[in-house]
Amino acid sequence: MNLHAHCIPSPQPSPTRGEGVEECSAFLTSPLVEEVARSAGEGLCFRQRGVTLIELVLSIVIVAIAASAILGLLSFAARSSADAMIRNQAVAVAQAYLEEIRFKSFSDPDGVGGESRGTFDDVSDYNGLNDVGARDQTGATIAGLGGYNVTVAVATSALGAVAAANSKRIDVTVQYAAAGITVAISGYRTNY
Repeated sequence: MNLHAHCIPSPQPSPTRGEGVEECSAFLTSPLVEEVARSAGEGLCFRQRGVTLIELVLSIVIVAIAASAILGLLSFAARSSADAMIRNQAVAVAQAYLEEIRFKSFSDPDGVGGESRGTFDDVSDYNGLNDVGARDQTGATIAGLGGYNVTVAVATSALGAVAAANSKRIDVTVQYAAAGITVAISGYRTNY
């Protein structure tokens, strides 16, 4: 069976059902192929089909552009999900510091200043605190949180009807420099 021979269509009008099979008889040498041609209703002239080099290159370029766009989105999503975890950890660190400070006395109970972090006994002792790496209330570093830097500022500040003499504002700022994330929270400690 010779299916790769070429068939040259005749200048006659297009064949109707059942006609035209003879035109391609040069390569339709099998009775089975002729039967398929008759049942199809038209003469068969098989032509090899494919893609040109230009079409192939254009297809590759289009697929490459689409793939790079998708990979860019996935990369952005991966970075954003890591940033969210770092930001949540920074918020947790800031809240832990703020809670620790708010549970201390409003005024210095022993009148001694300049204590170390482990011996801070009032809110004002935390003013100017700058911890490189998050630390617990005794001043020991916390494993895995060395990238977080914590600063604390404490100042007298009026809070609504509470006079400034009886209220202190606590500002805790946590930075994670590697990701460029800064979280700042504030709270008040009153003398009541």
